[in-house]
Amino acid sequence: MPHLKFIIPGAACGVLLLGYLGLSSYSSSVAEKRLEDWLYDHRLDGMLRWRSLSASPFGGSMTLKDVTLSGGDNFKALDLDIAKVHISDLADERDLKSLALELSGVQIADTRNSRGLSAPLRELLHESGRSELEPFDLALQGRYDARDERASFSFRLALPQLFSSEGSVELRNTRHLDRTLGELGSQVAGISLNSLPSMALLLGLEKSARGLDSIELGEASFSLRDEGYFKRRNALQQRYDYSLDPSKGSADKQRQAIAEREQRQWLKSCEEAWQRAYKKADQACSSWWLAQNGQSKGVRLRLDPESRVRLGDLAEIKGSPERAGRTLERLNLRIDKL
Repeated sequence: MPHLKFIIPGAACGVLLLGYLGLSSYSSSVAEKRLEDWLYDHRLDGMLRWRSLSASPFGGSMTLKDVTLSGGDNFKALDLDIAKVHISDLADERDLKSLALELSGVQIADTRNSRGLSAPLRELLHESGRSELEPFDLALQGRYDARDERASFSFRLALPQLFSSEGSVELRNTRHLDRTLGELGSQVAGISLNSLPSMALLLGLEKSARGLDSIELGEASFSLRDEGYFKRRNALQQRYDYSLDPSKGSADKQRQAIAEREQRQWLKSCEEAWQRAYKKADQACSSWWLAQNGQSKGVRLRLDPESRVRLGDLAEIKGSPERAGRTLERLNLRIDKL
């Protein structure tokens, strides 16, 4: 009996493990049935397929593998193959709605499609001298608390050999946000399904969009990191778009001189456009120039409002410099290079 004290805890752990696995299997079958019912109720049951589904024992998350998303005839541009989809932080209650979605190994089924997702991605590839888009990752998160009238959203996108980007925003005074977004979604879908959308649809879209004007901005951030796209694009532009004079010596020196002249002209124009409205226009313009020309790792934008700023106020930034300046000051905007 000398080893009994080791056998009993080991056996107990084995029982717990078997119980966990059994509960996990049961949770997976329940989660799959709930997902199938949800897709059927929303007329999406023909659009999503997966090879396997697993869920945590207590229903906190689920993972789908080898997922195929088919947009059908009306949304052909949404045809995707996804290696793994992880769903967590799921809540669909009256006063609380939340969802965290992670997509890994996303591939566009038809990269030759001239519409939808493939069109801008093919353009990015062409501009940076690449021909194939590697599988990419995408993460989305949303949370809406109706009682506190607060919401938060975030995203993360990683396109190998191109760029990565992430952003987040907090919102306040979000009364009836779920209803407003639901109306917007229905109207956008209605417009996309009609080659000639009716005036009623367009007016309804405008009315629902105005419902967002009173929402107040909280902390927000956005970053763009170069993974090769901006650097390669800049090199290709200098090689093929610059007009050189063979009689003026080194081609590299001519390209460098042209690039420096373009930089001075662009920075001057940018600063003149924003200096009356934004005190840190020179830093912001310089940070953006360096990023878009592959001369830095990227750029980051941050908002930390010290006073109330509504979404509707953002439309006035293009108005008078005085009004734009007050709005930007209240936003406490910073733009820096990475």
